[in-house]
Amino acid sequence: MLIESIVISLIIGLLVRGRVKHLVSLDLRVPWILFMALGIEVLGGVLQKQGVIPVAGTTLWLHLSVYLFLLAFILANWHFEGVRVLALGTLLNFLVIIFNAGFMPVEVEVPLAMGFEEAKEALSQGMVFGHKVMAADDLLKSLGDIVHIPPPYPFPKTISFGDLLIGIGTGMLIVPHMKKKES
Repeated sequence: MLIESIVISLIIGLLVRGRVKHLVSLDLRVPWILFMALGIEVLGGVLQKQGVIPVAGTTLWLHLSVYLFLLAFILANWHFEGVRVLALGTLLNFLVIIFNAGFMPVEVEVPLAMGFEEAKEALSQGMVFGHKVMAADDLLKSLGDIVHIPPPYPFPKTISFGDLLIGIGTGMLIVPHMKKKES
């Protein structure tokens, strides 16, 4: 969702006559940490799908390491208002994941009605890293993936309120910098 948030923010920035070249002046500290977090999540998911590492017992630790990297990035860039909103979204996602043993619960009944049987099957089989079908005994369900984005959006999905805040924070970081006047 973060990559989509960046792309959507860039499109909005262009629509309001901002310039991508102005982002060079966006002085993010330790941006490489974001790539470390993304790398851990992607690599962990791939290794779990390949059976190299087990899903049980490793997902929580992989998610904890991802969130430690994200925390370092957030603290280093706290001076940006958008990063503070992004931090709130990250905290909400972190809480629901920690309270559910490393998994983000995903509400699937509405997506099933919209024709997303494959998504439920993938979640049920543990094929979506760090996500699982929402169960009655899950904790903090209202912070789980319960916001449905249907077609005609090109990448229909179910996301959390934390994801929405991460998207808003990303926009708050990118769009104003694209609008900055050249000196």
